[in-house]
Amino acid sequence: MDLREDVSILLKHILEHSFDEIFIADALGNILYTSHTTEKMFGIPFKPKMNQNIFDLEKDGVFSPSVIANVLRSARKETLIQETIHNRKTIISGYPIYDDKGILIGALSFSRDITEFEYLKNENEQVAKAVQLYKKEIEKLKKQAIRGC
Repeated sequence: MDLREDVSILLKHILEHSFDEIFIADALGNILYTSHTTEKMFGIPFKPKMNQNIFDLEKDGVFSPSVIANVLRSARKETLIQETIHNRKTIISGYPIYDDKGILIGALSFSRDITEFEYLKNENEQVAKAVQLYKKEIEKLKKQAIRGC
């Protein structure tokens, strides 16, 4: 069997091994696929969410707002940063899916946990501020030392 000829096997492996959390819904918002990382990222079991509707989950506050729902409403790409119920910060990008005739048939989203990046960014900013304060203090001490000589 040649992978170039069986795209479904290739697609299955891409979906299963992606680092990002992946959601796919049809044009009515019915969830067709969620990756295994959904449970870790959002704190909800991914299996029970299959065959549910993204608009209902948004209404229930599971995804607030839902990028997939926004994309289905606007038929445009959208990216946002969201905090999960487990205080994880994620960046989520949603994309409309069109058929060959240009009709919206669904949407998909990719979510990446950026909690650690945000923590490191904040730590880096605090260190940079402390360095600036130390530089000012050193300059002040140098001036005092020069005047004292």
